[in-house]
Amino acid sequence: MWQRRSGGELMREGPKRLDMKAPSAIEYPIGQPMPGTKWVVRGKLGQGGMGIVLDVVKEELIRGAMKVLLPPFAKLPELAAKFLEEVRVTARLQHPNIVQVLAFDRLSDGTPFMVMERLRGWTLRAALRETRQRGELWTAANTYAVAAQASEGLYRVHSHKPSIVHRDVKPENIFLHRTEASFDSVVKVMDFGVAAVVGERDRQIIGTPRYMAPEQVEADNDLIDTRTDIYGLGAILFEILTSHPPASGTSVGDVFSKIRAGNLPRARELEPTVPRALEAVCSKALERDRNNR
Repeated sequence: MWQRRSGGELMREGPKRLDMKAPSAIEYPIGQPMPGTKWVVRGKLGQGGMGIVLDVVKEELIRGAMKVLLPPFAKLPELAAKFLEEVRVTARLQHPNIVQVLAFDRLSDGTPFMVMERLRGWTLRAALRETRQRGELWTAANTYAVAAQASEGLYRVHSHKPSIVHRDVKPENIFLHRTEASFDSVVKVMDFGVAAVVGERDRQIIGTPRYMAPEQVEADNDLIDTRTDIYGLGAILFEILTSHPPASGTSVGDVFSKIRAGNLPRARELEPTVPRALEAVCSKALERDRNNR
């Protein structure tokens, strides 16, 4: 059975299922340090199904984004451990194109937290939506810049020993960060909450349907490796160039059928102005057979 998580991805449930409702809101006093830390709350950046993200500052100098599990989930050892594992995975991946972890620990009540670098800008999803609303397409140069930087970040993930697979490469997990000293954006790969070490068995099949590789759709964990992320990046590149994901349909089943069959259009079929070289890159990354990617 597939369960929808926050952010649109689907997760096939394992033997244990947690049916819990997160509180509709939780507030931490602005201007006060988080309990047991020196990180002072400046405001709330957002809240998902399982956690809250706060704008924080330390010693009036170091700004960050603090991700904290919501109380019902923080009390569950299994979820708290999974949260901290995400922190450990991300913290090991030091690279300019990967969101950086500044600190992680537990609040005075035992709630785990992580502090990431404070990003300024928007997600690739938001950028694509804004461009589409204007009826425009990205230039080939901008498309290449985003794809190249995302590739650099993923290469760092894949070259880690042991190799790590992100497993949920999608526009929502690519951030276009603009530094204070430059007008140019720096691509940041983020959200390693479902990352996996290559070769380790995992009872859960996780991903976002439109960006899932055939081996994910087939639920074959033995075949999931770094080439799975290449497929996801190829799907992103296709969408940047054409304003459409390569696999679409009226249901998840329709999408999965097209991915399984490798029945995907070429980029120039949807947008004739796409440079042939970029179309070739898309098609290579979206090969059904992972050995051909």
